[in-house]
Amino acid sequence: MRKSVCLNPEEIFHVHTWRCGHAGEEREEEYIKAAIRLGAKQITFTDHAPFPGDLFRGRMKMEELPECEDTLWELRAKYQGKIQVRIGLEAEYLPGFQAYYEKLKEDEGIEYLLLGQHFYELAPGEYSFSKKGLSGRADGIVRAELEGVESGYFSGIAHPDRSYRYLKPGEQADIGIVKELINAAAEYHIPLEKNISSLEANWYYPEIFWKYCTDDYLVGLDAHSVSEMMRRYHYSAFFDGVN
Repeated sequence: MRKSVCLNPEEIFHVHTWRCGHAGEEREEEYIKAAIRLGAKQITFTDHAPFPGDLFRGRMKMEELPECEDTLWELRAKYQGKIQVRIGLEAEYLPGFQAYYEKLKEDEGIEYLLLGQHFYELAPGEYSFSKKGLSGRADGIVRAELEGVESGYFSGIAHPDRSYRYLKPGEQADIGIVKELINAAAEYHIPLEKNISSLEANWYYPEIFWKYCTDDYLVGLDAHSVSEMMRRYHYSAFFDGVN
């Protein structure tokens, strides 16, 4: 069997900033300067995407998105030749927001949409985070990820194994849907992310996901501060050859 390899060994991928409201106070330029000191060739910012109506917490407001894009494009130009700055967003896939995803895909200021499924849509206007003890939450998130892959809006999948932290002791994962997600990601050429934040928090489940995945993968830092970014960048070698 061919050994899977990391697709972005010299990239700082999956970075959050002060704009999400639950990260450090450092501005984007401080991340870029630190990334250059680390010797990275590219840094990809993926702050949590706002949604119309500002329905969800832990992210910038819709009215703040244009300024976010402008800032990053200015910094991209300023540091051209020293590091490649890529402008992205991390977003959940929610079927009720098709028009919004279309708008994001058409937005020339956004280069990368990362699928990060933290909750899912139960019905129009109703979401899983509002239902305590919702049975099947892990599989519900994976099914939403599967729909997101098939939507064609996203270029990568963040922490696809993390949803299984919701499993109760003795509860088994639905291996069928795990394989379905892995196969769909391969079919649509959307890489899965091995997430260092998940590793640090012990939310990493190689026995559920990665033993079935032989495709090449991304390593994402999921950093919410410059110090996290610097620490986690050095962890990337851990993932070499991990299946």
